[in-house]
Amino acid sequence: MNRYSSLFTLMVLVWGPLPWTARSSEPEPLPAVETVLQWVLARAGQESEPDREFNQAYRYTHTRVTEQRDGNGGLKKREEKTSIRHPGLEVGPTNSSTRGRAYEKRDFPPSEELVKRFDFTLSGREVVNGRTALVLDFKPANSQPAAQNLQERFINRIAGQVWVDETDHVLAKAKLRLTEKVNVFGGLVGNVTRLEIAFDRERTVEGFWFTRRSNWHLAGRELFSQRTIDFQEHKTDVQKVE
Repeated sequence: MNRYSSLFTLMVLVWGPLPWTARSSEPEPLPAVETVLQWVLARAGQESEPDREFNQAYRYTHTRVTEQRDGNGGLKKREEKTSIRHPGLEVGPTNSSTRGRAYEKRDFPPSEELVKRFDFTLSGREVVNGRTALVLDFKPANSQPAAQNLQERFINRIAGQVWVDETDHVLAKAKLRLTEKVNVFGGLVGNVTRLEIAFDRERTVEGFWFTRRSNWHLAGRELFSQRTIDFQEHKTDVQKVE
């Protein structure tokens, strides 16, 4: 090594790489929002098989908690159910049974019909559980298909954010909220004034996606009383069964 190369090496060690040796790392451009929606719809029809394979390959502890409160926030009832899910076997519950469930794909099945009910914007990228996800904001579309049942009346008033895994094109995370009150049976029986739903999913090393945790918060009136319901569900001790 000659003296000039030795001097250059010393300069790099002391001051770091010279400006002309640095490489600019421009962020990858965001895809069009229509492209992301096409990815999600294409992948939606392929998820039933991985769900089944996850349940056949993994054991986990499944916990559900439901809490009902009155209009002043006082706890009226609490139910909890914990079970151990094992491929081909379910052990539990270890506590009292509970009604309700967390996010399942059949609640908001991705479809072209569902997409038409919202206006989407792509706001950026974020890291979710160590993986890059595209963040979609959505709100009710100005022109929506008419609601045919109670579920669609709720869907037509939902806004929020969803995080789409950029590699697998599945929903990795979501936060949904009700934008306005929904009357039940014409408002004579009751109404729902607040509904918030959040869930996040994780990916196994084999590529199986499962819902790790989810939360529902519902507030409204039933006959002449106000009440709120909180429902939480999560999976812990997720282990692959050899």
